[in-house]
Amino acid sequence: MTFPLDILLISGTLIFCLGGLVGVVIGRYLMPSRVQRDLKKNLRQSQSQFERYQQDVGQHFSDASHLLGRLAQSYQDVQDHLTQAAVHLTRPEVNQQILEARRATQMKRLNDHQERTEEAAIDVPKDWAPETAGQAGTLSEEFGLEEINDEPDPQAKINTEQKNQLRSLNHNERA
Repeated sequence: MTFPLDILLISGTLIFCLGGLVGVVIGRYLMPSRVQRDLKKNLRQSQSQFERYQQDVGQHFSDASHLLGRLAQSYQDVQDHLTQAAVHLTRPEVNQQILEARRATQMKRLNDHQERTEEAAIDVPKDWAPETAGQAGTLSEEFGLEEINDEPDPQAKINTEQKNQLRSLNHNERA
């Protein structure tokens, strides 16, 4: 059984094209699912790393706060110990001076804390100007609007004429 050359070439070309088309379709449907799986996996890994990072940062600040609290308490304990030792080991006149200095230091610390607290309590800027007698607030429809005088300004007319004359002179000089 022999087939003419035309039919063999046409059928071979059709089979080749059909095979290529099938390969492209299969590749399109199978490949994206693999790529999507890989991308989803990478996204999950990145999200878990980011969450771990956030937890580490939160833990760091928590630990730092705890350590600073312990440091402040240790400082206070040392200061108390030194004050008590000074009171027991010195004369009554010196004891009185030490206690007064300690009270003054504590009062200064309290005043500094109150000043910082007051500074932190500054009012938030408002988005409007308070209304005063005869003025409208910023949110008012009339705020910042001025009445325009429809009458032409004679000086403006003169200035416009002078500008036009200068332009024509400049144009004539260039020509």
